[in-house]
Amino acid sequence: MRVSFGWVAGCLLFTSLTVAVSAGAVALTPVVNCGADCTGLSSPQAVAASADGKHVYIVNPSGGSQGNGSLKVYSRNATSGALTLKQSFSSAGNPCQQGARPLKGATGVAVSPDGKHVYVSAEWSSSILILSRDTSNGANSGEVSCAGRVVDATNLRKASSVSVSPDNLTVYGTATSGKQDRVTTYSRNTTTGALTFVQSVRDNTTAGGNSLGTPSSTVTSPD
Repeated sequence: MRVSFGWVAGCLLFTSLTVAVSAGAVALTPVVNCGADCTGLSSPQAVAASADGKHVYIVNPSGGSQGNGSLKVYSRNATSGALTLKQSFSSAGNPCQQGARPLKGATGVAVSPDGKHVYVSAEWSSSILILSRDTSNGANSGEVSCAGRVVDATNLRKASSVSVSPDNLTVYGTATSGKQDRVTTYSRNTTTGALTFVQSVRDNTTAGGNSLGTPSSTVTSPD
């Protein structure tokens, strides 16, 4: 088994690791890093892989030539785990801009299990960016294009993460604004990727109790 992930130690290193399972123990062995393909990822915040294992998505909030924030799309070699840059999608000048730059301060990324859409949370624009994902087997496979955006200065203020439920029907966003920390639920249109507000649970309320201080991620149980 192989897994690709990133970490920051002065500079970015994306490494493919061989995972060996023996007698209940897991060993990780570095295989290769992405080298020049890491250019523009000065402070990566989150990484996600498509369910088919063919593509990896990384968000970077700002820095260098990507001062507006960016989403990097990599193709993944299923044998070696190596990553090759396919697309760099930036706030600057793209059709998603519509005011505040939607990738500046990007904090989270999620690929819907059905592979149709990629969602990016961003704290500076209090938003979740909705991107269509090319599901063909052609040259543009895995690449993204703008499909919409949810801007919510209350429920997504300083948005910190985004996730999609295993059944593809629900998207969760977390926000970490002072005294407004919360988890917000949106229903998802599985055709267009569009999101519709359903519920927000805030810290220091009857529903949220005192258990939602600075939420940074969500996980949906498989059932």
